Amino acid sequence: MSRLGNQTGAVGNSLYTYASLPVEIASLLWLVALIGSVTLARTLKQEIAADDADPEVVKAAGLEDQS
Repeated sequence: MSRLGNQTGAVGNSLYTYASLPVEIASLLWLVALIGSVTLARTLKQEIAADDADPEVVKAAGLEDQS
């Protein structure tokens, strides 16, 4: 194995041996941030298209289909 391969393996081994808890915490924070950004990016029209909006909310927002 090359010298770079040995160093990469050593970094990975030390990362998961001594810093596994911070890696797990960081991954959970990334997951929460991803879910939050997707939730914030959804618009009312997208929610209505998914058929999960109350008809009264649709009517009050003026987004009902006028065709």
